[in-house]
Amino acid sequence: MAHIRMKIYSNCLRRYTHVTVLVPTPTEGDYPPEEIDTFDGPHFFQDQPSYRVLYLLHGTHGDDTDWSYYSNVERDIIGTDLMVVCPDGGNSFWTDMEDGPLQETFLTQELREYINRLFPTLPERENTFLAGLSMGGFATLNIAMKYPEIYGKVASFSAGIIPDDLEAITTRTYPWRLFLADDKKVEGSKVDGIMSMKKALRQNLTLPQIYLTIGTDDYLYENVQRTRQVFDEYHVAYEYHECEGEHNFEFWSSQIGSVMDWMLDE
Repeated sequence: MAHIRMKIYSNCLRRYTHVTVLVPTPTEGDYPPEEIDTFDGPHFFQDQPSYRVLYLLHGTHGDDTDWSYYSNVERDIIGTDLMVVCPDGGNSFWTDMEDGPLQETFLTQELREYINRLFPTLPERENTFLAGLSMGGFATLNIAMKYPEIYGKVASFSAGIIPDDLEAITTRTYPWRLFLADDKKVEGSKVDGIMSMKKALRQNLTLPQIYLTIGTDDYLYENVQRTRQVFDEYHVAYEYHECEGEHNFEFWSSQIGSVMDWMLDE
């Protein structure tokens, strides 16, 4: 397993930012005993492997290291052709600021360009995935509706496409103020995933395959149920899984393996 933490300059963010990249590479078990002292073995480098890519987003107050520190994601990609890219989005909700960094553009354009140039990836839509937890899950669904041509499959952990507390948005100043207009209305804004979904459906675009997972004791459980109602109303197909769990990494870590299996299932 290659665990790489990169520091790159982003023109969209106008600053340096960190990105954690996890790449399945040979382990000791891949080399037969008779070749233990040689550079032969699985011919990993000679075969020039290519990788499907999962862009995996953290939640509020997190950073690019959260998934690798607190979940089983590294263990779960061993033996696969899936590399995982975890950017640092701060508390941006992964969207472009009204007057500040362009986090959404960084994620959907600039970062993909970086990764596809630096690593042997399979850049096609069917090999490009997006997932996230909480804030990152909300952003995943929003971005999936705005850029359905980029991602083949997306997954949201513990989040729906509707902000969990619309009333609070009108009174809080951070982080909503960073990317909402002065009236602080979500409807019609750049984080209105339902509007983006309707637009994509009107244009007969093919939406990514969608996976929702939520713990039954999660405070966002009802929010995800409202999202399901919206998807059902507009005949948007999705996979849905729930089990006992709360809004924490104990639950997310228990689900990441199943989500990646679903993504890799052709």
